[in-house]
Amino acid sequence: MVEPKTVQCPGCGLVIKLSTGQVDTCPVCGTALPAEDAAAGKRGRKKPPRGPESLEKFLSNRTGGDEAWVSREVLLVFFYTIFITFILRYFAYSAMISNGEIKFNPLLFALFNLAALTTGLFPILYILVSRMSFTKLGLRHWSAQTLVVISIVGIGAGFGLVFIDMLNQDINNAIYAATGWAILGPSQFNIDYDAFLQGSILARVGFGLMSGFPVVLAELLARGTVLNGFMQHFGKTRIKNSRSRQLSAFFVAIGLNVLYDFVVSLFDPTGLLESVMVNIFLGCVFLIVKDIRAVMIAQAVLVFMSFLFL
Repeated sequence: MVEPKTVQCPGCGLVIKLSTGQVDTCPVCGTALPAEDAAAGKRGRKKPPRGPESLEKFLSNRTGGDEAWVSREVLLVFFYTIFITFILRYFAYSAMISNGEIKFNPLLFALFNLAALTTGLFPILYILVSRMSFTKLGLRHWSAQTLVVISIVGIGAGFGLVFIDMLNQDINNAIYAATGWAILGPSQFNIDYDAFLQGSILARVGFGLMSGFPVVLAELLARGTVLNGFMQHFGKTRIKNSRSRQLSAFFVAIGLNVLYDFVVSLFDPTGLLESVMVNIFLGCVFLIVKDIRAVMIAQAVLVFMSFLFL
């Protein structure tokens, strides 16, 4: 019995049998298929490396997948991450509630912050398990010139985030002064937390790292997966106007990332405006530089500046 010819989709890697005749596009991602048979497909595949390889080759030449995102992958990573992070943070938060009020507890609040690590770790785990390229998360060439450029852009963007953070605080203070909304005012939890940080340099460093590191890693989901993925997905749609495709992808990604921030903050509305401003700003930075490291450096600068002024 003669086996049907197959062709591999260059977009998502799906192997399609051509038993019913020639197929022009992939039924999963819609990418145009090359006219290759099974033998040609096998000759074109990369063999796994033998022996040791450099870090650059490991990150950019992993076998088994393509660096282009498919929409279902983006949504899978996004909703799994938001579900796991919310559950972990909710249990830590609930444990700090006593007599109907939230009380500051150093250990539980540390667990609350560390739970956010899943935001960045789950996309990495997905890439490793699926044996896909780390370029899928927005990592580009590892040249010295590239690192210099993204470092300069990242540091500059970091000060932009500092400005956004200060602007958001001023807006919240103005609204509190005008309306007296208690949710925007000082809370006993924040007072106890600030007193704890001022009491020990070790506490400042420890909580600075525990709250800052997850924020930096979160860019792997926000920009590396959601924004990067939808820009690639909408780029393959049949919308004729390329600017319309880009704007659609951008605002869908912004909406999902703001939703994520709102959910994992346990539905705290005080950070919504800042979330919108940060996601629009870092989204523009990522699309200009096209390297996830630039926005991660920007977040690291914000964390460092926040640590200095604790």
